[in-house]
Amino acid sequence: MRKYHTVIQGLFGHCGGFLFAFPFLVLAFASSAFSQTSAGPSQPLITQPINAGNLVVLSGNTRPEAKNPANDLGIVPDNMPMPNMMLQLRRPAAQEQALQTLIEQLHDPQSPNYHQWFSAAEIGAQFGPAASDVRTITGWLQQQGFTVNTVYPNGMVIAYSGTAGQVRAAFHTEIHYLNVKGVTRFANMSDPEIPAALAPAVVGVVALHNIPPHPLRVPKSRYTVTSCPLSVEGTTCYIMTPPDLATIYNFNPLFAAGKSGQGQTIYLIEDTDLYGGTSGGTNSDWSTFRSTFGLSGYTAATLKQSIRHRRPEPTIAPILGSTPTTGKRFSMLNMPARPRPALQSSSPAVQILPPGAN
Repeated sequence: MRKYHTVIQGLFGHCGGFLFAFPFLVLAFASSAFSQTSAGPSQPLITQPINAGNLVVLSGNTRPEAKNPANDLGIVPDNMPMPNMMLQLRRPAAQEQALQTLIEQLHDPQSPNYHQWFSAAEIGAQFGPAASDVRTITGWLQQQGFTVNTVYPNGMVIAYSGTAGQVRAAFHTEIHYLNVKGVTRFANMSDPEIPAALAPAVVGVVALHNIPPHPLRVPKSRYTVTSCPLSVEGTTCYIMTPPDLATIYNFNPLFAAGKSGQGQTIYLIEDTDLYGGTSGGTNSDWSTFRSTFGLSGYTAATLKQSIRHRRPEPTIAPILGSTPTTGKRFSMLNMPARPRPALQSSSPAVQILPPGAN
């Protein structure tokens, strides 16, 4: 019989070209009486007999690393174990709508269902796929030689195990070794396929590879140090950042009103030099502050330091934890650029006065 292919796009979202499907999680607290939100018994989505020659492609299930021929290290042995694979199921539209309504009610203080939590099994019984669909899919997996480990209580995920050879025969995709950033991994080399009759009840296949996900979070430096220069051992110092300035000096309401301080000159009378900022020298604190927060490319702002002494020049000390002196430092900061980080502009240099400084 002719082999037909229909491409469907997973509705649960994907990351890096691979479809990720996660079971719906609900905290299991004791249930109490609630207003009826169920749409009634789930109607079967699988209504046709399974035809192995009529297949559907589950698109978006191939890792980008597998699409690069340079990464391919060859096919894995057929007997390579592939445990803990999952098949993500789809609930009928009526159940999906009823569940969304219930979720809104659970968080609505005016609803009689407010905080009337359900267990995963209760969610599965009222809002899960039809039991006949689950039986049909688990039966098909077993016919392909897979071991069905469990059906999750919410009815939305089937966990199963098998081998690479069984995956190739059932899902029509080869599993290959890949070189991923110097580490040997494995992954499917094409999108898996399933019988079209099963497609209405299946969202996607999970874990046909062992490539770990990459976090989307971009870590930022924690500007906290436990060893401050010239300070008591063990003292914790908190380094000033541009957002700190906006909070301390209440800049944010001004930013929101469109005021940025452009073209203004700020005068600071301090009790110490800028670190490295002796007369005729470089302003290291100013330069370090700008380079650390990515402001070096904005050159419109300028800093000039004028030193007036009543006593001989004291030893220069870093800003943080510096010792008060009798000499006064007069710094002039010209700010033609905005001190607002979101607008990628320059920020003022900051000195933290020690206790008792004038």
